[in-house]
Amino acid sequence: MKGIGQNFNDFLKEQDIYEEVNELAAKKQITYQLKQAMKEKKLTISLS
Repeated sequence: MKGIGQNFNDFLKEQDIYEEVNELAAKKQITYQLKQAMKEKKLTISLS
């Protein structure tokens, strides 16, 4: 019997969106980690 995660990956592959979903998840994880590090160091982004 496959685990739930494996079944979900299979579903994404069947829908032909597996790569897109994984790329988006990776980008969101990197963004989250960057925001947390900036918060710890009390850094902000200046767009001027």
